[in-house]
Amino acid sequence: ALALALQQAGHVVRLGTHDVFRPLAESHGMDVHVLRGLSIDDLMHTMTAGGGQRRGGRFFGEFFRGMGLIREGLEGLQDSCLEAAADAELLCISPQLLAFAASLAETGGPVQACLSLQPMAPTGQFPSPFMGTRSLGPWLNRMSYTAPAHLFWPFVSRTFNHWRDTRLGLGPVGASTAARWLKFQRDLFCGFSEHVVPRPPDWSSHVQTCGYWRLVSDGWCPSVELERFLAAGPPPLAIGFGSMADGEAERTLSTVLEALELSGRRAVIQTSLSGTEGRGLPETVHRADDLPHDWLFPRCAAVVHHAGAGTAGETMRAGIPSIPVPWAFEQPWWARRMQQLGVATAPLPRHRLTAQALAQRITQACDDASLRMRARNLGHALQAEDGLACAVSRLERLVESRQARGLG
Repeated sequence: ALALALQQAGHVVRLGTHDVFRPLAESHGMDVHVLRGLSIDDLMHTMTAGGGQRRGGRFFGEFFRGMGLIREGLEGLQDSCLEAAADAELLCISPQLLAFAASLAETGGPVQACLSLQPMAPTGQFPSPFMGTRSLGPWLNRMSYTAPAHLFWPFVSRTFNHWRDTRLGLGPVGASTAARWLKFQRDLFCGFSEHVVPRPPDWSSHVQTCGYWRLVSDGWCPSVELERFLAAGPPPLAIGFGSMADGEAERTLSTVLEALELSGRRAVIQTSLSGTEGRGLPETVHRADDLPHDWLFPRCAAVVHHAGAGTAGETMRAGIPSIPVPWAFEQPWWARRMQQLGVATAPLPRHRLTAQALAQRITQACDDASLRMRARNLGHALQAEDGLACAVSRLERLVESRQARGLG
């Protein structure tokens, strides 16, 4: 979405992304440079196939397999990032590529900005979204943002330092240097709203909150079958778990269908909830390909989702309650944050998903008037923001200021 907004503002944009996202990017006229080495599909399947189970040998097995995939694909990924950044005036990166960007900056290179959909700058107010939901106190909260460097560095340091030496002619770095990079002493642009995450007072001026970056589905048309389903009854639920891999897809679908029967609700189930193919569904359930959230959610009563940053933001903007079923990564943090805002039910972690618990939350989301009012009010506030315009303007000013100082 941000790449497209920059292009529409008159800038020449090259988007480095994984092959799975290439069709979407090219459908919007983007110049795409496919990133090699690390398969995002394989990584997501490995890290989430256990349904977000965080305890025991299963979790550690998924973790070590994921680290192996990252180590094997790291050099190819960074080589293709280096190719994508060639001749760039501005390099926008994700937090996962901070080590690459920091190394490139040592050689000169373009002006850099880090883009994040999560609050990744250290603060004493709350822990890193990737390190749990409970506050650890100011000191440990800040430490939680740099802890991943010490956790992951042993798995990737040899490969990464070999790449620094052979590609950039730079010496090796240790975990302490990687931890320093994670303190975000460079410019960080956040794609979420301060209505959702108020700016912590201890963030530096390098950290800027822009509002949500949304890809709008102008001109998209629903199928006749979907229009008929929506018109045939009250607003349904929307149910989908994004790109989460499910090792128990049939069981998950059965649980969801039972919860809908118990609660007496209709639903649009997106194909991201695998297991629907070839299975008969009741008349109260419509199966659809992945639909544009900005079109679907305003037509729904509530959304059952995995609490990923993008889906959570789109649900809040639609002004309807969330029923978060977090799986892994930062999803429990967003699920808890939405509950704290009073716009979501209590989170239902994927490994604790039952039909009874889901049905109870569905009923609450649809019938609790105060919950629905808070969701509606937050939606109005988010609809008044233009996160893309804000980000484009600030990125343009960043490049201008760095070039004026001779730093770009």
